[in-house]
Amino acid sequence: MIPINQDVKQASQYQQQNPNYEIEQLEIQNFENQQHQQTQSQAKESSEVVEKLNQIEFNNLENMINKGQHLQQMGQYQKAIEFYDKALVIRPQFANCLNIKGVCLEKLGQYEQAIEWYDKALAINPQFVGCLHNRGVCLYYKGQYEQAIEWFEKALAINPQFVNSLNNKGVCLEKLGQYEEAIEWSDKALAINPQCVNSLSNKGACLQKLGNYKQAIKLYDEALVINPQSVNYLNNKGVCLEKLGQYELAIEWSDKALAINPQSVNSLNNKGVCLEKLGQYEQAIEWYDKALAIDPQFVGCLHNRGVCLFYMGQYEQAIEWFKKALAVNPKYLNSQIRKGQCLEKMGQYQQAIQCYDKALFINPQSVNSLNSKCVCLEKLGQYQKAIKFYDKILTINPQSFNSLNSKGVCLEKMGQYQQAIQSYDKALIINSQFEGCLHNKGVCLEKMCEYQQAIQQYDKALGINPQFLISIEGKGVCLFKMGEYEQAIKWFDKALDINPQAVSSVKGIGFCLEKMGQYQQAIKYFHIALAITPQYEQQYKDIIQQLFQQL
Repeated sequence: MIPINQDVKQASQYQQQNPNYEIEQLEIQNFENQQHQQTQSQAKESSEVVEKLNQIEFNNLENMINKGQHLQQMGQYQKAIEFYDKALVIRPQFANCLNIKGVCLEKLGQYEQAIEWYDKALAINPQFVGCLHNRGVCLYYKGQYEQAIEWFEKALAINPQFVNSLNNKGVCLEKLGQYEEAIEWSDKALAINPQCVNSLSNKGACLQKLGNYKQAIKLYDEALVINPQSVNYLNNKGVCLEKLGQYELAIEWSDKALAINPQSVNSLNNKGVCLEKLGQYEQAIEWYDKALAIDPQFVGCLHNRGVCLFYMGQYEQAIEWFKKALAVNPKYLNSQIRKGQCLEKMGQYQQAIQCYDKALFINPQSVNSLNSKCVCLEKLGQYQKAIKFYDKILTINPQSFNSLNSKGVCLEKMGQYQQAIQSYDKALIINSQFEGCLHNKGVCLEKMCEYQQAIQQYDKALGINPQFLISIEGKGVCLFKMGEYEQAIKWFDKALDINPQAVSSVKGIGFCLEKMGQYQQAIKYFHIALAITPQYEQQYKDIIQQLFQQL
């Protein structure tokens, strides 16, 4: 048998002895039930209080963020940050709030601080695609394009369809001069969203840099269908038209941009560039001045104003504007070169060379700087040095027919006619229609007394340009040296039909008439030459005196 528990036995005895036992038990049970219900009610009330407190906290958090975002949309970034900070007091680990605070700092140009807040958000959520992207944007604005690309790639590793990162990777590549590759990334963004106006614009900018202006215009037109009020797209289309030589039409697009934003310095500047290209230098300067009134540090505009003065022959004034551009940006290559060209025009060749050397320090591969230095060395009669620099140009660009031609001129000046002809021939292989080079080859042959061959070269030049005065005169000189005086006179007359002040042809006729014994007529032509170039008065008087002695 199983023994009965002592407590159970006692309870049974108590139940038998107490007639109110069942009533007592019922009261105990009711009390216990009442206590349980009371506990449940208190727990429910506590839960409701916690829920209400959580709801108040959530409402406060949501309220702070909403206020911050509203201010952010209004461009009041500093005030927006104040509300985000209040939200972060409530929930310090709220990654999205950390991110949008970073965005505000980025908009304020405080890139280092923005990166700190992006890093805080990423410490909480390393997979936060938007935050990875935003960190890349800050690096882009700091000019750290390669590092920026790394962060856009991190975002794309998580979401390969993230259009903003695809687009901005392309923008960074464009800044690095990798235009073809940049276009590929713009195309990837456009494959996902054909209406991505930034990608259309960025692809257009790359095509523009590659010189594909017509294709770039098509892209800007597509962007303008989506956003017709974009000053940048309007302006960039105008720039492409200017590059295509359509200056009047380009001005129309600059005007459209200025109708939307009269303070657009790029549009003001570009309108000036078009007027400059049209030879309207005074009007161009007016538009450059309008741009500079808004942004006095606009380097390109300071430079362009100097260019107008250069073309107006005001070299000293032009130099002042190039100096202003260089004061803002000492590495602005074009102003350094133009400053040298002004000095060259003023006959200050050594000082000009110093400017070109500074330009070459900035960019040792600058063909324009090397070429300009060569011109000065030629003017100084330093032909061997000039040849050395032409050779440097040809190392950079072996297809530079202009450099081959100029090298030939230096060799010709040094009396090395055969070598000069070799250089001319190399240039003509690249550009057979280069009339100046054909003429120069003729000059060498003439100096080698190969008159018939020289005439052939002059005829080739005239076949390309029948009005090419120096080749007409060159042919006349060869005929004169061959004793064909009447034929020579015909060609000198052709030259004078083009330019009645062509003194070489006037003298040429005079010498032909002298050889033909027509001294009186010859005297007449030397008097005409004297009237055109009175600085050679004594020389002409001596010739005329000799002719009188022949009468």
